Amino acid sequence: MKRGVLYFLMALVLTLGLILPVAVSVMAADVAVTKGVTPWAPNIYCLGDTIHYVMSIINPSSTDDLVIEAVWDVLPDGSTVYPTGPALPYTLHPGQSQGYTYDWVANETGTVINKFCASGYQISPGGNDHFEVQVQKSSLVIDPSIDVEKYVKNNAATWQDADSAPGPSIPFQTWVVFRFTIYNTGDAPLTGVNLSDTDISSFYIDEACTNPASFPTNLAVDETKTYYSRLAWAQGQHDDEATANGTPPVGAPVSDNDPAYYFGVGDTNTSPTQPSNISPANGATSISLTPSLQSSVFSDPDSGDIHAASLWQIRTSSGTYSNPVFNSGADAIHLTSVAIPSGTLNGDTTYYWRVTYEDNHGAWSSYSSETSFTTIAPPQPTTTYVLSISSNGGGSVTSPGEGAFTYDAGTVVDMVATPDAGYRFVKWSWCVGGIANVNTGSTTITMDGNYWIAANFEAIPG
Repeated sequence: MKRGVLYFLMALVLTLGLILPVAVSVMAADVAVTKGVTPWAPNIYCLGDTIHYVMSIINPSSTDDLVIEAVWDVLPDGSTVYPTGPALPYTLHPGQSQGYTYDWVANETGTVINKFCASGYQISPGGNDHFEVQVQKSSLVIDPSIDVEKYVKNNAATWQDADSAPGPSIPFQTWVVFRFTIYNTGDAPLTGVNLSDTDISSFYIDEACTNPASFPTNLAVDETKTYYSRLAWAQGQHDDEATANGTPPVGAPVSDNDPAYYFGVGDTNTSPTQPSNISPANGATSISLTPSLQSSVFSDPDSGDIHAASLWQIRTSSGTYSNPVFNSGADAIHLTSVAIPSGTLNGDTTYYWRVTYEDNHGAWSSYSSETSFTTIAPPQPTTTYVLSISSNGGGSVTSPGEGAFTYDAGTVVDMVATPDAGYRFVKWSWCVGGIANVNTGSTTITMDGNYWIAANFEAIPG
């Protein structure tokens, strides 16, 4: 638990614990006095409030009279007052009481104690018993307050509490950042704490302004909370004012405000120069399906501006840039060159492309003048045929061999049939349409279809 809250609760418990009157008698007389406030709860007041005290003197005896000779009230500031009542001395018969009231404007804080006092004597058969009694009432007086300080961050990254014009001179930049410090400067916790600003509606818990703050919040005594926000840089004199408010346990809400000034110097930001397309050259053909687009070097009229991002787009001849085949989005990596991923482009197709540049202040250039390129035509599918070769014994086909062989259409295949000893080649048989000479063992065949061919041998007579 925060120390300020603990102290406040201790004071509150002490105050509530003293609501019941405490009477002190210096003699044996039968007399009672009471003291309270109206309303009786919460018995917490703000500095400057009026505390309405209600007192009474009671004769609880059933037989003896009380003579009241003096009545006075000791206020929390130590001064003594005399509440209005009957002329003194006066008598209270058995069972009678006399009431008093007094209003005190709270002029100090903390636990304040008011003492109501009375003196006199009780008339008894055995003699008069003199008395002096008092009762005290404790109340809690608070002085709630809140403080807000608004700072502006200058171009030297220093926070300034710029409460009057012109404030720091800030050259052009994208954002001007502000810091807000809310401090519970009073002696009571505050709930429902809110922060507002004449020009700002969003507040954050981090200087980067990425994590939104949540309101309302609470502030313990002596607690401080810090928030941030930002505004787009503006040329010339700028001023706005922050306001913080919160609600104490009693009384009206408390608030505070604080302005912040800065003077924007220089011109506003200028967009980067329009880039140009470098590669592929305009109208280029036979371009790869995964080309690299290249553009000109970044240029900006504003000295010191840098290339922050690029946006690349490609469309077809019949398409639009509102529905491009490729859109990089704001790309901070591929600034003047980007490789197009596989599967994006089709073969033998004309494409148009363009690019735009962003500077470090968020300004974008005009798009480059679009240029075109045509991708390479996809390879045509190849037709193949199967050549199946066998022999009938007495020799073998040694080139290309025996079995099934696959060739592209139009291939001219050398064939050599070699007889065994004692045998001679006779001819090629079966599908012989593509064979140059069916009667020679060494010949060729043109693959214009599937062929099944056999080499025939015979024994040499003799």
